[in-house]
Amino acid sequence: MIDAEGLKVGDRLPPEVEIARRLGIGRAKAREALTSWQSMGIVVRNKKAGTRLAA
Repeated sequence: MIDAEGLKVGDRLPPEVEIARRLGIGRAKAREALTSWQSMGIVVRNKKAGTRLAA
């Protein structure tokens, strides 16, 4: 999805609901994946600013 969208470091990812819909998964699974990516330093999450690609 990141490659298909052409996202680069600093770009904003779609909201959890949109990611879940596009991938055909539940929002909880999308949130779990983003939390894992955050702990690995792949994304930076901010409640007001959304999720941005960090690496």
